[in-house]
Amino acid sequence: MEHAIMGRVADQLETLVGLRGAWSSTLATQSWTSPVKPERLRYQRCLLDELFEADQSDVAREGRSVVLTAGPPGAGKSTAVAGLVLDGWRVIDADDIKVRLLEDGRVDGRFSVALDTVLVDGFPVRLNELSTLVHVESARLADRMAERSIEAGENVVIVGTLSWPGTVEENLKRLGLHDYHDVRVIDVEVPRDIALDRAYLRWARGRQAAAEGRDPRGGRFTPRAAIESLYNENERHSRCNENAVHFFTSDAASVFETLELTVSADGAGPHVYKRALGEYLTAVPRGLNEQDVRGPRPQ
Repeated sequence: MEHAIMGRVADQLETLVGLRGAWSSTLATQSWTSPVKPERLRYQRCLLDELFEADQSDVAREGRSVVLTAGPPGAGKSTAVAGLVLDGWRVIDADDIKVRLLEDGRVDGRFSVALDTVLVDGFPVRLNELSTLVHVESARLADRMAERSIEAGENVVIVGTLSWPGTVEENLKRLGLHDYHDVRVIDVEVPRDIALDRAYLRWARGRQAAAEGRDPRGGRFTPRAAIESLYNENERHSRCNENAVHFFTSDAASVFETLELTVSADGAGPHVYKRALGEYLTAVPRGLNEQDVRGPRPQ
């Protein structure tokens, strides 16, 4: 499919499912501010139970170890997690929950109008291109799953961006309250333009695959504003990194027996920082944007 045509399709999707898109207010399953209707709450409770119990027998209890990811979409967090040995660990990823929410929305007809819409390339909107419409709900459900898992003392990987400072404080409070002792933060960072390019290519390849009959769900579409909002103006790296560093250096993190922060930026090898019961075993990290201005701390 020609690049110019694909660009026009992307522009159409921005107007439909972007942060202020036509469907964002009418078809989205949940918003950050509006109350959830009782019937949707019942659906969420049933889905949460189903998702939580699906791999319950394989998850180790009382291990009290956690891995948190940080970084913008397209940076490579999933690849980093895939390289871990996770036998006996629960992996919670809002993107996996999106898949289920989208499929349920397709089955119950919620997204029928959207999926019947034909775009300028002559093909209809694909299911994964509606991911923004279930973003809030998937994030809420992932957070509730993480809360339940931590309360149970499970070994758990929580895949996310760590883009909101409040998430840092919530995780520090939860993990400390439930006596977690081994905590690892994996931050994978790329500059804004690379994050945007990767998100576009991932979607475009998925749409091409759908057009060729290889994957009817298509590629996940991420609006540009959703990525750009993670970066401050004139700064190279995302606020996810700032939050990851804040988590690691927080006084509240002194309760963890072992704490490790791994930062991989711009495709370079990882920098690893370690603490034990508050004591720094390595250099104290600086945020990547601060390093761009002042350089790294002395070793």
